Amino acid sequence: MGGVGALLAVVLSVVIWFRNMPQKGPADSSVEDFPTSDLPVVDPKLKELSETFQQYHVYLYQGELEEKAGNLQAAMALYRKAIQSKASDLKAQIRLTALQLHLEKDFEKVRLDFLKILSEQDIQTIEVCEINNYLGLIELQKEKYAAARIYFERAIQKQAGFAPAHFNLGYAYFFLKQYYNARRHFDQAVELQPNMPSIYLYLGRTLQKLDKNVEAIREYENANRINPNLHLPYLYLSLLYFNLGKREQSFQYLKQMIRLDPDYTRHIYQDAKYYQEPLSYDFILKTYAIILKEKKQDAGVVSGLGLLYFLSGQKQEGINLVKKSLKLNDQDAVTHTIYGYMLQQMGDLEGAMQHLKTALRHEYQNSLTHVLLSEIYIRLGQYQEAVEHCRKVFSYDPYYVRAYEVLGRSLVQLDRVSEAVKAFTKALEYDPNYMPAKKMLLMYSQ
Repeated sequence: MGGVGALLAVVLSVVIWFRNMPQKGPADSSVEDFPTSDLPVVDPKLKELSETFQQYHVYLYQGELEEKAGNLQAAMALYRKAIQSKASDLKAQIRLTALQLHLEKDFEKVRLDFLKILSEQDIQTIEVCEINNYLGLIELQKEKYAAARIYFERAIQKQAGFAPAHFNLGYAYFFLKQYYNARRHFDQAVELQPNMPSIYLYLGRTLQKLDKNVEAIREYENANRINPNLHLPYLYLSLLYFNLGKREQSFQYLKQMIRLDPDYTRHIYQDAKYYQEPLSYDFILKTYAIILKEKKQDAGVVSGLGLLYFLSGQKQEGINLVKKSLKLNDQDAVTHTIYGYMLQQMGDLEGAMQHLKTALRHEYQNSLTHVLLSEIYIRLGQYQEAVEHCRKVFSYDPYYVRAYEVLGRSLVQLDRVSEAVKAFTKALEYDPNYMPAKKMLLMYSQ
């Protein structure tokens, strides 16, 4: 979208320049001021085409903004408007069809829609590449890895530097158990898209399959370095160190994972061009249980397992484990935070607040706890209290993204919208894919 953004910026600057020109009155005008013979005659059809072009790209740009904020229905509506204004351009048609794949899961209908677009005479090479990539994703959804591989290879033939196709092809090879081929394409994807944690995650998994554990550890740590808020890199590191007999390092990563924001993963934008493996709580629970066997008396680790059960939908099992961990150690801050989160999710704000405040008494520099309290204060209408808890986080953890987003929502309620916009902007500065901040910024920066 850089080209469209630049175009809009140029148009805007011309409008501003024109508005700021000194305006002459009739007495100041002369024939020299109006060299009408030198002015080109604008063809009405050309003017209409120019307006259509601008309108189309505005709809397309706005649609992409809504999509990245997670407002998928709004994005689809804007893509439809773009198509209505300029049906010959295929970009909006491709984006709309891709979102239908994400939302409707009607694989056959979407496949036929993509094939129809692919038959257009004026289709560009990059668009052929993108459609083949999406056709491959449809096959991955159906776990037809060999069929998917063919489409991704076609995409790469059209555009060798298309990172999503390399990543998706690596994924297909991984599940075809062709690990050397998988590694080759994950390596290529990393070169083309070096700031995407999931590529490093799958590269690490592939290296483990090739018995290259030291290299796998490096790639998992790369994923953590890029985004320290994701759960799976910590879990894989914990399990890998556990299998290597390095128990203390294993437990260290497990405890780091337990302290993460449990809502973060569902709040980040996922580029639809890359395959997103469904989150398997069964896998996480089984992996966690293996490590837990040696830490049955650690309250924080037990409550972490309880949180996983809670998030997987087995809420009572999760609550029972947290109560068990409180009996092991009723002064464990992590356990009180997790129990406070559970109670908040179940609507018991008073009980949640009690446990969150207890957590802060035992460990004051606890970012998630402060933010969860802020969320409760917003629901209770105590907005200044919410602001204060967010600001306390910044005194020791200035990069905690959720705190900026919650701060912004609190400031909106206090009619301090300009400050709120700055808070949402700061959140996106630290994490450009954090959808709650994108949504709020779209709403209040109009």
